[in-house]
Amino acid sequence: MKRLLPILAAIAAGCAPAPGDPERDRERDIDALVRGLPETEERLLALGDEAVPSLAFAVKRDRDPRLRARAARALGRVHRATGNRAAAAAYAEAVETAPPEARRELLAHAHLFLDPEGQVRSALTAALLTSKDVTPEMLRSLAAITDLEALDAMTMWLGATRSEERVPGRDIAVRYLGRAARHGRVDAINILTLIEGAPELAKLISDELTVVAGRITVRNWRGWYLDVAKKKRWEWLAEAMSYHLTEAFDATNRAHIDRIVGRMIAGEELEPEFALLEPLLGRRFGYVSPRDVFDPERPASELAEANARAVDTLQAWWRENSPYAWYDARSGRWEVNVDARAAGTPVDPKTGEIVPKDPPK
Repeated sequence: MKRLLPILAAIAAGCAPAPGDPERDRERDIDALVRGLPETEERLLALGDEAVPSLAFAVKRDRDPRLRARAARALGRVHRATGNRAAAAAYAEAVETAPPEARRELLAHAHLFLDPEGQVRSALTAALLTSKDVTPEMLRSLAAITDLEALDAMTMWLGATRSEERVPGRDIAVRYLGRAARHGRVDAINILTLIEGAPELAKLISDELTVVAGRITVRNWRGWYLDVAKKKRWEWLAEAMSYHLTEAFDATNRAHIDRIVGRMIAGEELEPEFALLEPLLGRRFGYVSPRDVFDPERPASELAEANARAVDTLQAWWRENSPYAWYDARSGRWEVNVDARAAGTPVDPKTGEIVPKDPPK
């Protein structure tokens, strides 16, 4: 009997289940989280790089297009947080190989991925030019991951849909052209003043050009453009400011700068004011027009807070420095006499010279 005990123990050990593989168990747990999307997205984000293999597999291989799209969003958020290159590569591969109906859902999350090689941008552009089912999410993604590269595609899409009464996402394409116009692309303004179509489109374009021109109302935008085409935008804004001040705006007049700065209210569209003042003051204050932001992941409240700080910073800077500032015709901007500021003595706004406390009679 004693001899049989070791044999029985060996047999029992051989029949017992093998200890689990912790690594494989972990993979199964993460796979289960992927299948639980979207409720489990935050948990996957917390895992970071560890979640990438399972998410990448789902994005590229899962048969359920809805799960693929949900996994693409989670994968994009992980990519943003960690910069994982495998995540971006997996997404680009998935977009290239997905069937058309699945590709549209995947492209809605393209804004989450860095696209240094332009693969995602190319896929979005192609979809914009060839698909009849362009979604606002696709337009927003293309706008978010490009600066000016999609100008032609947006223009062609607007032209192709110009006669349709209501087109979801049309406002995004118009804002994209407007952003290009505000950032120096005069051809974008030319395009906006040439497009004719449904009343909704005409209203969107007019509202956009109002900001471009400095918040003025114009009946004939084409005529306005032909009048100002040879000027720089800063000159348009200076002319527009004359309407707001009810007198000709003078960049060398400290009182005019005072009035513009003093009436700025956080929460309003202030892009024209900042575009006018920043070159004059030789400083950037960090204001970003809400019309220029297409990334849906950036909360509107966060942008509003940042812009409110920009307004406060500009107003505080001018309030502190304006008594010691003077307009330098050589540089075309207001300079600060640091010695006068240190002494607390105002300067002549035309010359920069310290104003005597008791001027001679």
